[in-house]
Amino acid sequence: MQAPNEHISLLTDLLPRYRSVNILYQEAIDKSVLNFDTQCSITDFYNEFNDIQAFEKAILNFLLLADKEKQEQIAVHLRTEIGKNTEIYAANKDFLTV
Repeated sequence: MQAPNEHISLLTDLLPRYRSVNILYQEAIDKSVLNFDTQCSITDFYNEFNDIQAFEKAILNFLLLADKEKQEQIAVHLRTEIGKNTEIYAANKDFLTV
């Protein structure tokens, strides 16, 4: 079994990467240009974090093992970034999937 710090680490590593992807999405949309480097960065993010079962396991273990204050802080930020990501993508799907 992984230590609680490993689960916190996974989630805290994920947060800035989600923020970066959201910024890349927004910059590409604002400029109406999705260049190769941006595409690679976004693809790398999704390839790195594409294991849903590992993510769910980390979340569940984190909820069971971490103190409530850390849970709340990380969960709020993670929910916010995932929500932004989903909204940006859904609103600009045609542009981002060309």
